[in-house]
Amino acid sequence: MMLLGTSCLITQASVDTRGRPQVSLRLTIDGVTRRYHFRPWHLTWFYKYGPIPDTTLQYSHRCHNEMCINPEHGVWETDQQNKDRNSCRTGSHLILPDRTVVTLCPHNPCCLTPVYLSSWDDTRVVARPGNNSNSSNNSSSNDTTV
Repeated sequence: MMLLGTSCLITQASVDTRGRPQVSLRLTIDGVTRRYHFRPWHLTWFYKYGPIPDTTLQYSHRCHNEMCINPEHGVWETDQQNKDRNSCRTGSHLILPDRTVVTLCPHNPCCLTPVYLSSWDDTRVVARPGNNSNSSNNSSSNDTTV
């Protein structure tokens, strides 16, 4: 089960000194042949959606996987918006044992780093719905069942 319906597409491209994937292409522009380096996610974005909307923006991986080249997992954002997404690196959604999805991510579009709980005995579960005498039976507007 995936929140977006698609999984990461992992590139097999070589990596630079910082561990990020890159693709090198030899292109001739205005009669000058030169090697250009691209991030693979830029190429898959361009193939699916066309030109990059604003060259001052950064490509942000909503799945937080720099090796992912799935264009549906990316969004163009400012540097600060991109850095703010780091708060969701360890979990943007909780998938509870009853298949209820609890959204924790405040970003739009949301991040794609779900945490799947296989049982109510999982140590990450604080309280089982309906078993906490201090909570009401009303569901949060962020909760959905998948």
